[in-house]
Amino acid sequence: MLTRKPAVAAVAIFSLALGIGANVTIFSLARAVVLRAPDVAQPGQMAEVYTRDHEANAPLNGYLPMSYPDFQDFRTQSQSFSGLTAYALGFATYRPARGGMQTIMLQMVTRAYFNVTGVPPQIGRAFDPSETQLGGPLAVVLSDQFWRQQFGGRHDVLGKQIDLNGQGFTVVGVAPPGFAGLFAGLQPDLGIRRKSWDGWAHSARLPPSKT
Repeated sequence: MLTRKPAVAAVAIFSLALGIGANVTIFSLARAVVLRAPDVAQPGQMAEVYTRDHEANAPLNGYLPMSYPDFQDFRTQSQSFSGLTAYALGFATYRPARGGMQTIMLQMVTRAYFNVTGVPPQIGRAFDPSETQLGGPLAVVLSDQFWRQQFGGRHDVLGKQIDLNGQGFTVVGVAPPGFAGLFAGLQPDLGIRRKSWDGWAHSARLPPSKT
């Protein structure tokens, strides 16, 4: 369920180290399928960040996604990266203004998502600080495909509200054509900021001197 929480902004993409309890492991994604040029700028500088559980019989060979509080600690303390973002997939009920409803895939992201990926929206903007605060405005960035299919590619979509799970989200931007985010083979419809979620994946951008 989407709730008005600080910590995760909505990226809409249609088609529809440290001690934080566990050790932090960084995987370079230069050759990984998860990040394919031109999905992100300079993919050789990108890395995935996981926590590591060294207990015997740990699931996923001990490589686990971070909780959002761990992400906050890591972001505050780490000096290894030029940027760090968290993201997760979810689903929502979208109610178009013309009536009806449909289930769409969304990507929940933190405010730095577009800065870290190096992919700015084609129109509008990414999320601003006010949209990360508790009680702040609910905002969404649409995918190019969602924008064209639902709004005919009209630029006056900026500032309009869309209904997600009964809540009004203001459209602040549209992602560039072909940008499907950081999940391989998936194209979410949109994204939102959310804090109360456990299944966060994390990507970081390394400074050029460390790649």
